[in-house]
Amino acid sequence: EHNRIGKPKGAVWLQVTRLVLSGIFPQLRMGLQHGLDFLYSGYCWALYSLLCVPVWLLVVLLPGRKLRWQVTRYGAKLLALLSGTRMLVDGVENIPLDRPVVIVSNHLSSLDAYVLQAVLPVPCSFIAQAELADRFLVRVPLLRLGAVMVERFDKERVAGDASLIATLASDGMVFLFFPEGTFQRMPGLLPFHMGAFLTSVQACIPAVPVTIRGTRNKLRSGSWFPRRGAVSVFIGSSVLPDGEDWAAALRLRDAVRLEILKHLGEPDLAGSFATLAEMNNSGTDRQ
Repeated sequence: EHNRIGKPKGAVWLQVTRLVLSGIFPQLRMGLQHGLDFLYSGYCWALYSLLCVPVWLLVVLLPGRKLRWQVTRYGAKLLALLSGTRMLVDGVENIPLDRPVVIVSNHLSSLDAYVLQAVLPVPCSFIAQAELADRFLVRVPLLRLGAVMVERFDKERVAGDASLIATLASDGMVFLFFPEGTFQRMPGLLPFHMGAFLTSVQACIPAVPVTIRGTRNKLRSGSWFPRRGAVSVFIGSSVLPDGEDWAAALRLRDAVRLEILKHLGEPDLAGSFATLAEMNNSGTDRQ
């Protein structure tokens, strides 16, 4: 009887030990993973800081926009390589090297500009928000790379900016647009602003749709914590405008947006924002 009583006691202690260990090991693994993620994030920021200063100085001091773009391109490539970020690129041949185009990309993260600098084969001029003009460290290199600061909320200024960009594009400059205008943590493609498509129509040059994937998870909106992960870029076939008026710009927008959606693998949020705008308008009308 003593043995029969003792064995169950031993079995109970064994079960308790196993239960405790089964709870500890997952916590240890989780803690180790968080620690590695934290170290990776710190490493990425240290790496970015080391690369940012010489690249900034070279962009400010070097003559010629093409040379400055090459500096930023190699800097972005080096950042991806040293951070262990695998870059998957498809369709580079769809960007013509002998004529101006408008490059139109979705926007997932603040990393998108660096990704496109690393993979695009031609020097591009960014279309930047006018608010960035107040940030000296950002404004100076952007202007040295040929960026155009545009006003998003003043309709008269928007029309003037579009005409200026179209003139520059006609003269051979390649412009890069993020027509969503911003990015967010939630997956989905936001509605497109019309600037890129008015530029394409007015300058009579094609628009090239570009789809970025992976950067939203790598550095999320509102976060300063970069994560490990691959990034992919798909460059679609260029789309020619079929007219010179507003209707042609709308058709071009819809065609480019559909191409980006097809490769993005995220929901279309344009309908949701349209519904929200209608609700807000209805509320204003009632007031």
